[in-house]
Amino acid sequence: MIEENSQIFSPMAMVKIDGPAIKQLREQQGLTQLYVATAVSVTTDTISRWENGRYPSIKRENCIKLAETLGVPLPQLLLSEEKPASETSSEPPAKETGEEIVPKKVTTSVRNQRKKLFFAALLGSLVLLLLLLFKFTLSPSTKTPEITRLAPAWSLPEGSLPVRITIVPQKKQPVTLILKENIAPETTISNVSPETAGKSEDGEIRWIKRLSEPDTCSYVLTPHGEPGTVISLHGSWATSGSNENTTAGRQSIEVGQYHWADENRDHVIDDREIILVYDRYSNVPGFEKGIDRIEDIWLGVGYRWDNSQHKLVILQKKGSRETSNEK
Repeated sequence: MIEENSQIFSPMAMVKIDGPAIKQLREQQGLTQLYVATAVSVTTDTISRWENGRYPSIKRENCIKLAETLGVPLPQLLLSEEKPASETSSEPPAKETGEEIVPKKVTTSVRNQRKKLFFAALLGSLVLLLLLLFKFTLSPSTKTPEITRLAPAWSLPEGSLPVRITIVPQKKQPVTLILKENIAPETTISNVSPETAGKSEDGEIRWIKRLSEPDTCSYVLTPHGEPGTVISLHGSWATSGSNENTTAGRQSIEVGQYHWADENRDHVIDDREIILVYDRYSNVPGFEKGIDRIEDIWLGVGYRWDNSQHKLVILQKKGSRETSNEK
């Protein structure tokens, strides 16, 4: 009798398992059959047979390892009719037919296994982040400069107006670029800046600049023609690492009966509009007289264009006075 009881409590005792319950617990925790098989020291084929009921009884030792791997109490893996571990059985331990045994490995609890996986994933993420930082800080940038033309949308006939081109490099290393502006035949230009710029025989303004900080080029343009004339603006730029690109920003100016600083075209230059003039164009070389004329309109009560006399009339609080064309 003592020998029989020792066999009952031996690790080689058999227990009946609930295969579908084992499969459900494994899938709920996102564990693979390979992971469970490694932790229990059996093959994946054995796990599959446990789950589909082909091995209804397994060694108690393996069932204990399986419960630890799934992180549940042992009774949760047993069939409902399976006797508790405290009860004895007169049947001798049966051999676990077909169960393949693999070399025993050092196993840990599910919690320890998950900690290892978590730290491995964290280490991989840190390595990837360092690689990305190395790439974007040490490798040369391929971004091209941002070059934009700023100019009014309309103008009075023969009214001079400023044109600014802003250059914003996209990397800290110095960049050399060639900037061109095509001048329409129905216009004249003056006060080209910087002074090193020049005008080619075919009517282009050309600059060549080497810079690592934002910079500007500018000129003063006077459109010719009657109201309704549209003046086209076109320019291009190129660096050693890019093809010729079209300058972004304003592409045309319409000649009409509104001053270019009158943005809402109500024949008045208000406080907001004169602030915009100073913010955008006060640093355009050679345009000081144009700024003075705008101040005169702002100090008055409005303006109008006298098309019959081809003159700008600034309206004062007491009557009006005529002025010569804005130059």
